[in-house]
Amino acid sequence: MAENDRFETSLGAGWRTAAQYVENENVSPEEVDDKLLEALGKCLRRNNGIPGFQELTLVLNEQAGLSSIGMFAELDEIVRSQLGHRHTKVAARVTMSMLALKHVVGGTMEPMNLGYRLAENVCLALLRHYFFARVQHRMIAKGKFSDHNEFFEWQSGVENSIQPGVSKIAAQLLENPYAADLRAPRKSSKKVPTSVLLKEVLA
Repeated sequence: MAENDRFETSLGAGWRTAAQYVENENVSPEEVDDKLLEALGKCLRRNNGIPGFQELTLVLNEQAGLSSIGMFAELDEIVRSQLGHRHTKVAARVTMSMLALKHVVGGTMEPMNLGYRLAENVCLALLRHYFFARVQHRMIAKGKFSDHNEFFEWQSGVENSIQPGVSKIAAQLLENPYAADLRAPRKSSKKVPTSVLLKEVLA
């Protein structure tokens, strides 16, 4: 299998188009942002959102009454109850990180908006899992970025710029963690160049 074919098959359809947008110099950063948010929305709908999300939120809310071992055992049980669903695994790791941060900082986290914060963090983790981690080496090899530091700097900028859109998706997940009828935020970019649309159709 050719290298390009292997790269294409490692990404879902929406994520492939986002990668094409990044590589095309005629595409604006706003168009890349919109495509990433659209791909995230599609990915969540296709995979039933975040199974076990409500249970994970309960673990965060129960932090004051559970030992670290008890909390991690509960997270493992939630993942098993969802048959190891990929999004549940990602969400459990995010929950673990939030609990670890609380342990380092000390005290308890505010229960208000805790589920919303979890949903936001999981959305960013899914973007990294499905997109950034998979395109990094190829884009550096193709010369789009000079090295890993430049790529991570770009990634950080993209994550900051799409944060408002991620927050809107997180709010929808809070209402329905299974992503029924979830929609990406309204596009902020202009019309996509014909050359990119042709590539999307051919893909």
